[in-house]
This record gives sequence, structure tokens and C-alpha cells, in this order.
Amino acid sequence: RLDGWAAPGAHLDVELRVGDTSRYIVADEDGRFVFERVEHGLAQLILRPAEGSDGGHAVITPAIEL
Repeated sequence: RLDGWAAPGAHLDVELRVGDTSRYIVADEDGRFVFERVEHGLAQLILRPAEGSDGGHAVITPAIEL
């Protein structure tokens, strides 16, 4: 399981990339998100402003080992 919290809080589209697989979820209004049953390996998170938001830029994390 991977729990995350983006600050400042906002609805965000969150992508989790592990190997060649991507999973998607929407963070809540506080910026919190959870991915259940996460595979082991190198991973990246990509956080994008939710559709219909005021805009902003995507944030891509460095690769991390899960």
C-alpha cells in the first residue's frame, strides 16, 4: 500500500508508474491519496491538476524503490 499527501491540498490526478504499468487515482480535497496492493520495483508519481481546475503544472517525482 502506498499512502501519499500533496501539499497544499487540492484535487489532483495522481499516476503511479511501476515498471511498464500505470495506475490512476484522484487525490481528495486535502491532497491525500492511497494506492492499494502496490508492486515492488522502481516507481514514479506524476501529480497533475485535476480536470476543470485552475491549471498549474504536473509534478514528476524522481524514481523511488518500492
